[in-house]
Parts: sequence; structure tokens; C-alpha cells
Amino acid sequence: MSVENLEKIDLMGDELPKNQTVLMITDHLEWGANEGEHLLLLQEKLTNYVNFIKGGQLFEVHPSAKGKKIVIRVAFKYQPLGELVDYFMPRVAKFLKDLDIGWETEVFEEIIAEKKPDGRFLTKSSN
Repeated sequence: MSVENLEKIDLMGDELPKNQTVLMITDHLEWGANEGEHLLLLQEKLTNYVNFIKGGQLFEVHPSAKGKKIVIRVAFKYQPLGELVDYFMPRVAKFLKDLDIGWETEVFEEIIAEKKPDGRFLTKSSN
């Protein structure tokens, strides 16, 4: 799944220590020349997530979300850049806060798993 697959929830799960259910958007697209197009995709995906939550579908497919804080998290492969992003992100945070939905972002690194001779896996960053 990805930000480009607008009709799907990329990842969803409970973070029990925080008593929250997280719906994650995975965004693998680079920022730059197509920034406006990228933001439109992200905005449409976010709108679909909000509709999924507020329409009650979340609780139908994931009943354990009831009573938990709901958070939308975007995991970016590339650091978001540009004035549009600087303007866009705070507006999204306020919009979601007004709907009682949390908003988080993170930039992730590609992780490589290497199998050791003893059968265990060693993970390391690709950078």
C-alpha cells in the first residue's frame, strides 16, 4: 500500500502502551518538482482516512479501536520539504485536532535484514 493507493488503509494497529489506534499512510514519493501533485495525493488520502474514521467503518473492521485515541500517522521515506509542506502540515494538524484525531509524521529509513550463520537476523540501516 502507499499514498498513491487512495482507496486503501496502508497500515492499522493498536499501540497499547499509548492506548491508541494508529492508521498509517506510507509515503514513498520524493519531494521536489511534483510537490503540488504530491500534496494533492496526500490530501486526498487523508480525506479518505477521515471519512473512514468518522463514518464508523474503522470500528466495524477494527473493533478494538473503540475507546482509544485515534491517530493518523504518515511515514515519509523522504524528508518533506518546501513552503507548501510548511503550510500544509500545520493546517492538517489543526483540522484533525478539531475532529479529535491525532496527527503524527515520521521519516523512515530503509532497513536491511542480513541473515547470520546462526540463523538470526541482524538489521542495519541502508545509509
